[in-house]
Amino acid sequence: MKTPPFKLLFLCTGNSARSILAEYLARSLGEGRFEVFSAGSRPKPAPHPLALKVLQEHFQLKTDGAKSKSWEDFEGVKFDFVITLCDSAKEICPVWPGQPVIAHWGSPDPAEAGGEDAEKLFWKVAQQIKRRIELLYSLPFEKLDALRLEHAVRDIGNREVMQAIAVYDPPCSSTSIHGADPDKEFATFARFMEKIPGRVDMRRFNLGKEPRPFMENPLVKDLLDKEGIEVLPVVIVNGRIFCKGRYPDAAERAALLSE
Repeated sequence: MKTPPFKLLFLCTGNSARSILAEYLARSLGEGRFEVFSAGSRPKPAPHPLALKVLQEHFQLKTDGAKSKSWEDFEGVKFDFVITLCDSAKEICPVWPGQPVIAHWGSPDPAEAGGEDAEKLFWKVAQQIKRRIELLYSLPFEKLDALRLEHAVRDIGNREVMQAIAVYDPPCSSTSIHGADPDKEFATFARFMEKIPGRVDMRRFNLGKEPRPFMENPLVKDLLDKEGIEVLPVVIVNGRIFCKGRYPDAAERAALLSE
């Protein structure tokens, strides 16, 4: 494998939603090791407004100059990685020079959502793409030959990346909630999750110490706006509300095994 910086191209049909999210997230996480681009087979006139809004407001990324591009604009460019994000782009993906690693990371099309849930779906898809990019960037490139590297990159998209669990605590998590000790309940929950096969990305935020994640997550922000801090703690699993006002009980913990 060549040495960094690597050239990385994300492809989808319209280059307006998923691939735009991937381009800007990958560029922000790459730390100079990756040159990131995106394109589409039939590009839209412009990126989807909600894709840009999620990047700007939830990830604090500048999107000046963002535009939808045709993959014909990159004809002849030698990429190290080409990743398709929708099934149609996967089926008609052109042959790229230089034998790049080619993989498919399918995600739901957030542009198909409408109404109040549209922004939440954009955020959820962005989170899934971000987790996959983080896995890509964590690969030991210098230790993998071309065949094993391609298998590893493809494997990221062949399964749900991981159980992603985020726990949003009230300002004083040591104060009892509904007659229970939240730290003890959280510790029980954390010990249970450690026993689940596979990878579990568990993160915990305290409103008093880290208010920013509460505002960045639209699900949590919406709950706080409607119900106040009494709704905390909130547990989010794979982008959806799993429980609120308490930590998962034994039955709910068992249900996570089937997630």
